Formats: sequence, structure tokens, C-alpha cells
Amino acid sequence: MYPDGFVDETIQTLALLFPKGDKAVEKWYRRKAPADELDFAVLRCGTVIRQIENYRFWRDRLVQLKEAFDYSRPRTMKQWWHDRRDGIQWYTLWIAIFFTVLFGLIQSVEGAIQLYREYHSPPT
Repeated sequence: MYPDGFVDETIQTLALLFPKGDKAVEKWYRRKAPADELDFAVLRCGTVIRQIENYRFWRDRLVQLKEAFDYSRPRTMKQWWHDRRDGIQWYTLWIAIFFTVLFGLIQSVEGAIQLYREYHSPPT
């Protein structure tokens, strides 16, 4: 009924999209719809093959999905925190935010100390 290898490749594709043992994926999948509408066996599909050349039937769709993922950017702070696709950019961003907050805090404390001394110093 199906071409040779189609069913096996479909199972491998599901295993790629829904990795076995990934708690975050399981939690997300369970929230999507009532249990009677989803097949939870998809969370136990088996081996993951990551080489795109091994996919004959689903290759084009997987390439489109990867391109959409690669070109998407985080929108919220939570998404920025969890987005680790580009490690150098991630660390650079959070180090810059840390130092900005640190130096802003130091400047605020220094300004408060100067203001306090100005108002509480003896007149000259």
C-alpha cells in the first residue's frame, strides 16, 4: 500500500520531532489536546536519525521546518533565556545585561552617596 521504506521513515521522522525521554516535549504534547485525541505512542517512536540525506520522503518538509527554526528569533525574555542556538551570542547578551545592571547599580549608589554628602556637609 505504501512505498518501500515510507512507514519506517515516517516513524524515524516522528522520533526526530518528538524525542523519546524528553520531558519538556512530553509536557508540551500533553497540553496540546485531550488524551483521547492524541496518540501518545508518538513519544516512544524509537531511534533518531539526524542526517537529512537518509530521508527520502520527508526530506523537503524537514528542510523547511529547519529553515523556519533557524530564521526564527526569540521575542520574550524567557525565550531569549532558553534560546541556546548561538552560544556566543547568548553569553554575550547576558554578560552585557549583567554589566549594564551592575554599573547602573554602582552609579546609583554613588550618586546617592554624593547627594547625601552634599546635603549633610557643613556650609563653607
